[in-house]
Amino acid sequence: MKTLLFLSALAAVSLAALAENQTQTPKTTKKKEKIKEEKGVLELKKSNFEQALRQHKHLLVNFHAPLSGESQSLSLEFASAAAQLRNESSKIRLGTIDVSKEKELTKELGVTDFPALRFFISGDRENPVTCPALRSASAIVTWLKRRTGPSAVLIKDVDHAKAFVEEAEVVIVGFFKDLEKGEAQVFYEAAQDIPDLPFGVTKK
Repeated sequence: MKTLLFLSALAAVSLAALAENQTQTPKTTKKKEKIKEEKGVLELKKSNFEQALRQHKHLLVNFHAPLSGESQSLSLEFASAAAQLRNESSKIRLGTIDVSKEKELTKELGVTDFPALRFFISGDRENPVTCPALRSASAIVTWLKRRTGPSAVLIKDVDHAKAFVEEAEVVIVGFFKDLEKGEAQVFYEAAQDIPDLPFGVTKK
C-alpha cells in the first residue's frame, strides 16, 4: 500500500511538470537589429552604439548638430567620404550621432563642441582619437588612411621623386637616415593630422 501511494504521488508530480512545460511559452532568440544607414553612414544612437563598436574595428563618428550650417556642410562631405570608402571596399565605417536627439550618449562620450569627429578604434569608447578640422571628403578619407596605414609615401628613386613632386603645388618630403624611428616617427605623426598635403620620405 505504501509503495502504491508513493508511485501515485510520483506520477502526479510528473504529470504536473509535463503540464507546466506544455503551458510555458517557447523561448525565442532575439536577433540583433541591423543598424540603419543613410547614404552609407550608420545612424548611431544609445541603443546601438556598443553594437557598432563591436562590429567595426575602425569607426569614425560625426557628432551632428542639425541646426548648425557648418554641421550640415560637414555631413554632406562625410557622406561623400563614406561613398568613396565603400567604393574602395574599405573596412573603415562612418557613423553619425544626432546630438539633438542623443543628448545622453553625447554627454557620456564627452563631446561638447559641434560639429565634431571622433575616431573609435578596436571598440574603445573611452579613448577615441580627436580629429582635426576636416571639412572635405578627400581630407576625411586621407586622414583615415593615414591613421590606419602609412602616413607618408616611401620615395624609392629619382623618377618616383619627380612624379611625387608633381602631384601638388606644395609637397613635403622628409630625408632621414633611419626611416623607422627617431625624427622619422615625429614626421609620420605630423603627417597624420595634415591630410591636405602630400607627405613623402626617403633616405639621405
